[in-house]
Amino acid sequence: MQVTKYLGAALFAAFVSSTSAVAAGQCSTSWCENTKVTRLYLGATDLNILIDADRSPLSCPTFGNAGYLVLRGKNHPTNAHQNYDAIYSLLLSAHLNDRQIKTISVDTTSNPCEITYVVLE
Repeated sequence: MQVTKYLGAALFAAFVSSTSAVAAGQCSTSWCENTKVTRLYLGATDLNILIDADRSPLSCPTFGNAGYLVLRGKNHPTNAHQNYDAIYSLLLSAHLNDRQIKTISVDTTSNPCEITYVVLE
């Protein structure tokens, strides 16, 4: 009886730990979904974003060896994003609160991959 009690408790604990694990996000050619921001790097004109998804399916190249996505800042000389402040705030809030981002869309013609919009649920 005692063995059955411990076995049941062990199985329950294993089930709970396996269902609470969150898989990393995934990307297609033009967007990534169900991902978390793992690093924000603020450069002179751009915000560089690292996410926990495999970015290799994206059809645009990522920035640097680490594979950053880029959000062009207001001071970028040629291609500033009109919603930079709102997207930056959303990404920072999601990162600080350990929230998952539903969708990050990128411009597939840009080099490196530039964020076009973000969805947080």
